[in-house]
Amino acid sequence: MSEQNKLSQEEQEQLSQDKLLLSLTGQEGWHKVLKPWLEERRAKSYPDPKEFKSENEFLYAATKASVFKKVVAELLHYLEVEVPYRVKQLEAKNEGEIYNFEIGM
Repeated sequence: MSEQNKLSQEEQEQLSQDKLLLSLTGQEGWHKVLKPWLEERRAKSYPDPKEFKSENEFLYAATKASVFKKVVAELLHYLEVEVPYRVKQLEAKNEGEIYNFEIGM
């Protein structure tokens, strides 16, 4: 491997952290418990306006639900798409298969 293809310290740390996250998504608890729970929360409908005493209470609950759904969707995408892709790219660079790789691309 040429010096040009060697991972920087930052890339090595990123690869190490990403591999830890990738191992998490390979666990039975992820597939059988946490991921289904997150997907259920992401798919849950918004609060029923009839359940609130005031419009402000409903708007607060709806906003909170919307933000939570976005965070869950982002977390799922990060763990199942971004992290595996970055691991693949960093490992390829480390093997000399990819040039000019930068974290945050």
